Amino acid sequence: MTDKGKISEGKLAYELDFEFITDMAKRMQKGKEKYKPYSWQNPTDIEELKQGLFRHCIAVMKREYEDDGQEFGHLAAISVNAMIINYQLKNGSRDIPIGN
Repeated sequence: MTDKGKISEGKLAYELDFEFITDMAKRMQKGKEKYKPYSWQNPTDIEELKQGLFRHCIAVMKREYEDDGQEFGHLAAISVNAMIINYQLKNGSRDIPIGN
């Protein structure tokens, strides 16, 4: 008999809320009405993404959660924007300081 702890030791555990991941996918699906699939992987202006993320954060701070027909759409939008910013930074898009 094997020790269960040894089997999972050192392995990444995906303790994620898969319903929230689905909300993110729904948010991105709505974007496909405007953008081609995977266009978020194209180089883009990170500052615009940060401004969008900030607008959604402000809404959440004001206890406004519903957005674009989703009950917690602002939270999904924050996460999607953060994911895209993360992707852009890891894949060579420059984070240009404001005013430059």
